[in-house]
Amino acid sequence: MRKELTNLHLDGISFRKVTKRLLKDGSNIYRTAKDFLQKVISNLELTIKYTDMSKYSGYLEVDGTYISIKGFRRKAVLIWGIDYQTHDISHYIITPSENYQAMVVYFKRLRMLGYNLRYLVCDDNEATKMAARHIYPKVIIQTCLKHYRESMKRDLGLKTSDYYLDFYLRIEHLFKGRLAWWEMLPEVAKIHNEFGDDARCEYWLTDIMQRKEELTAYHNFEDTPNTTNLIEAYNSHLKGRLRSIKGFKTLKSAKLWINGYIVKRRLSNFTSCGKKFKHLNGFCSLQKVLKSYQKLPKIF
Repeated sequence: MRKELTNLHLDGISFRKVTKRLLKDGSNIYRTAKDFLQKVISNLELTIKYTDMSKYSGYLEVDGTYISIKGFRRKAVLIWGIDYQTHDISHYIITPSENYQAMVVYFKRLRMLGYNLRYLVCDDNEATKMAARHIYPKVIIQTCLKHYRESMKRDLGLKTSDYYLDFYLRIEHLFKGRLAWWEMLPEVAKIHNEFGDDARCEYWLTDIMQRKEELTAYHNFEDTPNTTNLIEAYNSHLKGRLRSIKGFKTLKSAKLWINGYIVKRRLSNFTSCGKKFKHLNGFCSLQKVLKSYQKLPKIF
């Protein structure tokens, strides 16, 4: 019963609904779930004890997502990263903000675990990039092209006016062509000849040229992403769960739930991976990085 009701809660069902479904006293339901979650292995310990770091791809998507906690003036931030090839979540932290100091803590612990970060995809957050380079000086960083285009659309005011639409569509076509930076040069020159007299267009064309290597870094490795779509999907899944349980009353309860949620995700089999990740279906992410002498822990 403890495992059943905790699974229901981690699946985003509120204690009120769990109480109604199981016809139990609400306070007992809460205490039972809390007691179970307190005994769940920490995600960090799970990584140390069970994972073979050499099995990770070293291609990491990192992002932060906000968590509501009652009594906190500002939302806390869950900073986590997903290994692209295995979809495994080796490490996360919960922190007051997504600043440089927090990102240094995240990457430092990741390095202490032995994660060989070769390639990082993140949104256009300078704090994340600086922290990653500080801890992993040789890391190749790709700015998420989806976030970059969204920033451009906002700056050009495309939600309220189509004045810059033709220019934006040319840039979008440029990125969708998956060109290496040296292949972009003549294409950018053509766009500049047509739109270079406009200050906003000039600004963005200059920005693309100044950051050309960061915007095309995915060409350095095979089968690497140029967006954070994978971790954004995980963010959406998490937010769906959090909406239904309506946040947390304390930081402690938030940490317990988030740890349980992530550990459960690592131990849950994939069922709907498409395209190049179909081979993951029927396996959990931890299986893909499991030490040869270990067996999957039975927790949930």
